[in-house]
Amino acid sequence: MHGKQRANQTHFEVGQKVRQTIQDLGGTMPESLPIPEQSFKQVESAKKSWKRKNEDVLLKKFCYASELVQAVFAPIASVFALCVQLNCAPIEVSCRASAKIG
Repeated sequence: MHGKQRANQTHFEVGQKVRQTIQDLGGTMPESLPIPEQSFKQVESAKKSWKRKNEDVLLKKFCYASELVQAVFAPIASVFALCVQLNCAPIEVSCRASAKIG
């Protein structure tokens, strides 16, 4: 036996041993596993299609959220930076994004 034949024989023998081990351990044989409604390729294709359709909406929401975070935290950061420069007391920040210098 040479090259390809030997490889095929080895592949077959290993496959038999794997199947026998599954059976010995009481596992589910591959042919008895449930079949998914969609293949992996179909799911990936649907995901890409959804992303393309919703990319603009997602980008707008991300930009809005980014602007909102910046609008809320920029004033706090400015007050904190000023406080650090002036070496004054620490800043306590409440949940309403207002700053109190204590």
